[in-house]
Amino acid sequence: MIEVQQSKKRCLGVLAATLATCSLVATSLHAGTIPSGAQTLPIGQSVKLNLLTSGEIPGVVVGDKLFKEFIYSWTNNMPAPENVNVTAIIDSDDNFGIRFQGSFSDLPGDLVASDASLSFSVHVVHEPTNGNSEAENGYGSTRFLISDAHLKSAVFLDEGTPGSFGSVDESFLGNVPQIPQTLHVFNSTLGQGGKKSEDGVIFDNTYEWLHVQKDIYAFAAEGANAPVRMTIIDQTFSQVEIPEPSSATILMMLGSVAVMGFSRRSL
Repeated sequence: MIEVQQSKKRCLGVLAATLATCSLVATSLHAGTIPSGAQTLPIGQSVKLNLLTSGEIPGVVVGDKLFKEFIYSWTNNMPAPENVNVTAIIDSDDNFGIRFQGSFSDLPGDLVASDASLSFSVHVVHEPTNGNSEAENGYGSTRFLISDAHLKSAVFLDEGTPGSFGSVDESFLGNVPQIPQTLHVFNSTLGQGGKKSEDGVIFDNTYEWLHVQKDIYAFAAEGANAPVRMTIIDQTFSQVEIPEPSSATILMMLGSVAVMGFSRRSL
């Protein structure tokens, strides 16, 4: 009997430690991943891209999303980061995101394309349900995960001169699970030509955060009367709701496991 009681005490100790760990993890999730010094942007407000790439501003929070870890490089006629605005936006489906506004372009005449590479990470900012740590339905908070990505940009060029092309290509490399899908908007007078101003993808999995890469490319034909240019690139992300169990629910589940263990040892 004494051995059984000691076993019960040990199990209860493990149970309490496990519950404390679960509470710490839940608290960490609800606190989000917002770095110290990150700036919250109201819709329509902006910061310069160079402040984000340099780390002077370590990230921006737009609604329920955090954007950080910005890296930018450019060639030829593409804008320097101090000439690019990063603006908080929300789309018609209430998805939060950011707009890159600048003179992303290539001038005709030199037969050298202009290109810019832009990457960042996007994170979900978690908040407890209704501001409460415990909900009546047994779930302590509502967790959201990213499910979709949306890309929009109008590419302008001299439609009457063949040989011009502009595009924004987007990939999601370095994520787990891997994301094979890509996004692509463009305008072209190469060959048969064509244009596409919007693209989107529903991922096969959901993510708490994502790596995102963009390649912005422009080439103006030698005889073109206008540069290839895209001055606005919009990026938004959708998310889905996933309830999380409350501390009480976790305790009941762990308690049930402990009772089953006691019963087996008693037999």
